[in-house]
Amino acid sequence: MSTPTTPSANLDAKLAQVRKLINLAEHPGTPEHEASAARLKADAIMFEHGIEQATLRNALPPEARVKPITITVDLGTGDAYLLGFSLISKVAEHCRCYLRTAYVRSDDYRSGGYVAHVYGYEADVRYAELLFTTLRLHMLGAVRPEIEANLTLDENAYRLHNAGYNWLEIGEKYGWRKVGYHWNREAGKVIEVAYRIPADNPQRDNRKLMADRPDEDGYVYVPHTTLGGHFKRAYYRATEARGEQGKKLAAGGTDGYRADAASGYLIRIGERLRGVAASRTPGTDIVFAGSREDLLNFFREAAPKSFTRCPSCELLSKDRYSCDRCGEAIADAPPEAAPCPKCAKNPSGRCKDHPYYGRSYRGRAFNEAAYDAGRAHANTADLGGGVGGSAATPIR
Repeated sequence: MSTPTTPSANLDAKLAQVRKLINLAEHPGTPEHEASAARLKADAIMFEHGIEQATLRNALPPEARVKPITITVDLGTGDAYLLGFSLISKVAEHCRCYLRTAYVRSDDYRSGGYVAHVYGYEADVRYAELLFTTLRLHMLGAVRPEIEANLTLDENAYRLHNAGYNWLEIGEKYGWRKVGYHWNREAGKVIEVAYRIPADNPQRDNRKLMADRPDEDGYVYVPHTTLGGHFKRAYYRATEARGEQGKKLAAGGTDGYRADAASGYLIRIGERLRGVAASRTPGTDIVFAGSREDLLNFFREAAPKSFTRCPSCELLSKDRYSCDRCGEAIADAPPEAAPCPKCAKNPSGRCKDHPYYGRSYRGRAFNEAAYDAGRAHANTADLGGGVGGSAATPIR
């Protein structure tokens, strides 16, 4: 007598199929057209599974239907948060999930980070988590790489500089810190701009820098020119070994380079996800309609203070004046303020009664080469939930 297959076991089997297709797409010997077909097939399996589950839900009474779930994804802080949020937003939409972010404090009040709460049905949420995790590694491995302990100094310098880091920023990745002026007792003079690293730092083992004898405070100090030249030579040794021409970054333009490369990557990933969605079976919206309605209720009820409850349908509305669920009025909208005639006459658009506080924004120059490099790297991402190619491959 055969044992009936549970929904969870069925989902695990589907995900196992997806991982096999991912392995095929990732294999360096797989032709590009076969890899592309494998990625589309992986997405199609999860989409068809979603249709099966939605059809099953529609046939059951409301009290017997499977409920949505929530998972939490760590996004980090600062630049990592911004990149992670942009990526999880695209992935959640692709997987028919809703998204809410929050800042979570740790036990140490000075630290913490952002998280994303992903709302959806189990298959969609697990697929979104798999897709986000692998795409994020793929993205950060190229646009925000870190030191790889198993690589040589030349190889690390090559990866980091091609990703948009200048020589001193590479030094900071290795643990060097800027300290400003420093009296060098051996040379008997002041080092105008100095960098230091603890004498017992293991990263120093791969360096052959001048003035590497520790000072009385246990640190090694070098001028910024010496430190920068050290990584510059390492980078050009790597490019010469590859027969390539070295990349030159504009002074002070490294932040912009990395931002434009990340922008190119994220925009291209969004385009590719929309292309995959367009290949799905058309006319399936009606199948997901009931599931989507229940999911929306679940999402809004998880944070009711962010919405307004409609007295007519008793559902939560995003619009506080007119319900976006049933269309009934909730409250009278406040009258719009009349435009200021003085502001309208002023060329700046502001008058003395309505001044603008703050500095005007000056846009930076757009780096098209970085943007194109980011898009090119996004083309190597496997949208079946894995990475097509090495995450350590640098942006070029």
